[in-house]
Amino acid sequence: LKHVLTIDKNHVDARYNLGLALFMKNEDIDEAITHFKEAVTIDPKHLLSQHALKTFTKMKEEE
Repeated sequence: LKHVLTIDKNHVDARYNLGLALFMKNEDIDEAITHFKEAVTIDPKHLLSQHALKTFTKMKEEE
């Protein structure tokens, strides 16, 4: 995924999937949220990124 982003930093699916992968591997919620925000900025209609951003932001607030 990081390789894809070096080629195309605006690849929405790679941003979304990298956010998920970072959270699953390292439980790094802040880094995941960063990638979801970037994905939504690139494509505001990307529903998976919108949902993940809302969900992970809520999880962060509940910590």
